[in-house]
Amino acid sequence: MAETFTLAHCSDPHLGHEREPDSKENARRMAEAIAADPGIDLVVITGDLTDQGDERPEDYALAQRWVASLGKPGRVVAGNHDVGAFVGVGRGEVREPACARFDEAFGGDRWANHDAAPGWSLVGVNSMVGGSGLERERAQQQWLTAQRQVAHQRGHAVALCTHAPLFVNDPAEPAGPVHGYWTAPPMARDALVRPDTEAALAPFGLVMSGHLHQCRSFEAGLAGHDRPTRFAWAPAASGSIVDAPSFPLDDGRARTGYWKHTLSAGADVLSTFVRVVLETRVYRADE
Repeated sequence: MAETFTLAHCSDPHLGHEREPDSKENARRMAEAIAADPGIDLVVITGDLTDQGDERPEDYALAQRWVASLGKPGRVVAGNHDVGAFVGVGRGEVREPACARFDEAFGGDRWANHDAAPGWSLVGVNSMVGGSGLERERAQQQWLTAQRQVAHQRGHAVALCTHAPLFVNDPAEPAGPVHGYWTAPPMARDALVRPDTEAALAPFGLVMSGHLHQCRSFEAGLAGHDRPTRFAWAPAASGSIVDAPSFPLDDGRARTGYWKHTLSAGADVLSTFVRVVLETRVYRADE
């Protein structure tokens, strides 16, 4: 095994978007840039591969071709535009049939690899089932706990791939305006971070997400973790950018491109941003 392992982390190409004519070209530019980057071992796409895959599953074929065009091994997780939004938003909520179609198209909505990166276990989950009450949510929670047990036994940290971030501003933030569309309910978040088990679990050393259409990287402490976790939001490969009261555009959050996370033993991660110039549009989001 090599001493380091580098992930390219991109998100939200929204393939099949009919209302934004630039999104197709932007996604092509992103794929071209990643394909030309020789220093990548695996590409992870943190959701919203499609714009209407939850209602128009034929768009999954567009996403499959786009992932293939990256020219690198790739893994994906589901976003709200792929399988439906968090329960409670009022429309387009996540449902089992859409999740099953995603499974068929991409080989499952959760995955793990304990052997690729030195000192790390790579894990992808379907964040959209959080708080849904679906059987899939219960099964995923049990599965994730088991994967963290395996990672602990190997002395690994976990690099988690999820569409929606675990939180927006504070790891312990209570229920509020940002929950419902932008993040799962705090109860679902807390169950993911600290499940009801006495088994020893590997910590989350890196959490990669999309969904908020902003570029951001920071460290924060999670409950039950001995050291800070690195969080990375990948901007949208479609070129759309969100400006919202709870996460306003500042500190370079309007950048477009992808993250490169270089993992090494000891739960070390070096995150660098690779700029890709896209045609952008800023959306003002109400909460």
